Amino acid sequence: MKEGFVAKQQLDLLPERIRKAQETKATNDLYFWISDLRKAKNWKPMRIMVVGTGGSYPAALLARFALADQYGTPYVYAETPQNAIKTMREFHNVNLGEMMPDFDLVVGISYSGKTPDIKEVADFAERRGFPFVLLTGAKKSDIEDLYHESDSLKIISYFNEEDTTGMEESFISLFPVLAPGIVTWDNPTNHCISGIQEMLEDGRKEASKLKIASIARSLKKCPIIHIFYEWDMLPAAKDLESKFTESGIANVILHEKKDFSHGRCTIMCRQNFSVIINLNRYNIGIPLDGRRKISKYHKNEYNEKLAEFLKEICEEKGAHYLEFGNGMWETYDCNINMMAIFPYIITAIGEKMNIDIGKPIKPYPKKANYLYTYRGEFF
Repeated sequence: MKEGFVAKQQLDLLPERIRKAQETKATNDLYFWISDLRKAKNWKPMRIMVVGTGGSYPAALLARFALADQYGTPYVYAETPQNAIKTMREFHNVNLGEMMPDFDLVVGISYSGKTPDIKEVADFAERRGFPFVLLTGAKKSDIEDLYHESDSLKIISYFNEEDTTGMEESFISLFPVLAPGIVTWDNPTNHCISGIQEMLEDGRKEASKLKIASIARSLKKCPIIHIFYEWDMLPAAKDLESKFTESGIANVILHEKKDFSHGRCTIMCRQNFSVIINLNRYNIGIPLDGRRKISKYHKNEYNEKLAEFLKEICEEKGAHYLEFGNGMWETYDCNINMMAIFPYIITAIGEKMNIDIGKPIKPYPKKANYLYTYRGEFF
């Protein structure tokens, strides 16, 4: 990879940044703060909204699964800021005509801690009386002018004073997508993701096996990618879509696998594309007796037939077929395992296309920056 690329520099620092984030008290702080909220609610299932925008939205989707599993509640929602505000404003207590409790917690994810839209969500949550926690990679003292901690507002920072690498300076998020997932999943007695360094190394190896130069040449001619995901693999799919789109490498079309059978194959038959990416969960099916611990699973014939179809149409179009997957049971593990691979793949493809995903567009358009910092009404 080209040493002068910002993306290369950020990629080399990724394992160290992850390790340093794991050494902070962020996991404990979040775990015990939420535990206090649960205790105040008599340990009833909490209703939680996780909010992220841009590259942090995939992190919000991942955190949604982590929090739901961690605290045993089905009422966890992942939203973008505009949808979050609309939900809190108009539909906070109505669900299919039935009265529902207000949100017990709103979680905002912002690596810089200064994302305007997340601050808007925090302000609105405060006006509605919903507890709010900001999950950030920023140093607390650097954002105290924006967020003032109180009984109902908490800042959880995974910033490590001993991390000499500094904050990631990159247009496309690498570390800020993985770190929030780590903090929300782990707890003081269950360090189940201590193997993240191994996952990153696996990601490097997986990227090295691909025909990156050939893929890059195809994308230069036809910058269109189709991504197929299973219902619980949306965090990984959105992460990949975000990276390809924000870097300007390609347009991405997402397909939830079963929904694809309802006529969506038309676009692939009638139009050209360069790459199909199939996100799979190998050996995962419905246990025959409804329990997890069993040696035999139902064969997922639909996924097998879909893979056959995708490979055939790639051969017809002269496109590349890529498949990523693993046999992990937990939804969180499957997603984060794949999300540890993507930074290496997207950076390598970018280099071959002479696109530094760290700084893919210079200068950044002034009007676009105005839209990013916009604080007025959306409605």
